[in-house]
Amino acid sequence: MSAAAKQKATATTIVEGRIERFLTGPKTDGFAIARLSTRSGSLTIRARSALAKFKIGDAVEVRGNQTNHPRFGKQLEAIDAKASDQALTGLLRWLEEAGLTGIGPQRAEKIIKSLGPKALERIRDNDPAAQAAFGRIFAQAHALVSSNFENISAEVLLAGYGVGQATRAKIIEVFDLDLIHVLRTDPYQLITRVDGIAFATADKIARAAGISGDSDPRILAAATDTLRAAARDGSTWLPLSELIAGAANRTGIAIRSVARCIDANVPDGVRAITVGKDEDQRRGWALEKIARLEEGIARMIASKLRQPKRYNRNAAAVLVEKHSAGIGIELNAMQFEACVMAIVEPFSIITGLPGTGKTTVLKVITRCWKDLALQIKLASPTGKAAQRMNEATGIEASTIHRMLGVEEGHFIHGARNPVEADAIAIDESSMLDVYMGFSLLNATMNSQMLFLGDADQLPSVDAGRVFGDLV
Repeated sequence: MSAAAKQKATATTIVEGRIERFLTGPKTDGFAIARLSTRSGSLTIRARSALAKFKIGDAVEVRGNQTNHPRFGKQLEAIDAKASDQALTGLLRWLEEAGLTGIGPQRAEKIIKSLGPKALERIRDNDPAAQAAFGRIFAQAHALVSSNFENISAEVLLAGYGVGQATRAKIIEVFDLDLIHVLRTDPYQLITRVDGIAFATADKIARAAGISGDSDPRILAAATDTLRAAARDGSTWLPLSELIAGAANRTGIAIRSVARCIDANVPDGVRAITVGKDEDQRRGWALEKIARLEEGIARMIASKLRQPKRYNRNAAAVLVEKHSAGIGIELNAMQFEACVMAIVEPFSIITGLPGTGKTTVLKVITRCWKDLALQIKLASPTGKAAQRMNEATGIEASTIHRMLGVEEGHFIHGARNPVEADAIAIDESSMLDVYMGFSLLNATMNSQMLFLGDADQLPSVDAGRVFGDLV
């Protein structure tokens, strides 16, 4: 039996969405397979001719039979398709999320269908049809729309392109009353000035606005999107060659044209950098916010290293001998030196493969710090590692987040409100990204600091390799 014969058809249904991409076609005979972005996710559409007149980014309403392909899962076998009213889609999404009393998905759909694409204007203008549609809560709807008509109009436009509520709020915060103008003239600013906007989304808005597919803003936005994707994978910069390849792949523009544009321009929020020395130099880009964090980390480490020694070296050696003997541990020469260093130096790194004695060394160091009556804090990026620190030393340990304190999405401790501690040890330091590394150092500049870890283990989830670079 063929794969097609194994598909189980269900009742005819209608779905609305926007064409993300064509997996196949449209071919000369009209056959096409496309991915459709809908409010509930993505759906594969197979069509004999229904999608032939549409292109990527178009909003469509597709009628067809849902099937379950044994290999590709749920699909829709299209019978026919027509252009979907993007304004209605955006209005519906906005109204569902506006927080008006008693407005759920079903009532929102009924109201928007009755008022049509000019729903916002009809609400603002006290249209009798709008009053009837909203009933007792019309005054609430009218107050909301009339007090913020421009921004809500922009929200509706963005919602029609599938931009979520939180991201819409961020966009409005950046552009405010200029947003409608930006969306009509240069939507690629959404990429270069706002985090969290996909290149495909800005591209759809730009196509609808009639902006040229080979424009410089489109190329620069694609390159910025490439750089952000690399940051999510842990990179703090990219060489020009990778930026050019990524932008060409996203836009379909020839490499030579992309290279010429990227070589001559640097978009907002991006810094042109040179990495390496002499003949090993490579030009590239870094996100401005990440470049600033890396510079801040470097400045703070340099400042720590200029601080006075915390203890006499000979006296520290006596302490290490005392406490290693007290717990029955015989340290080798390198372990002994590591303990002395951590007691004397304002900033220290102890690194080594699993089984080389990092935990053993930490036991001795913390006992020496206790003997010196220091206020000690132990922390790690993960709760599990913090628990191991506590078990090994008998000192309470926490996650770094807990040590820094979090309130309304921000750390409580920082340069103006530092962590109260004389000595701090951080385990599993290989997991520090630039955001956490900066926040940790910024809040602990008055404290003696020890980083422990293995540079080849447990890499950071976000951008940056702080511990590995320090090593």
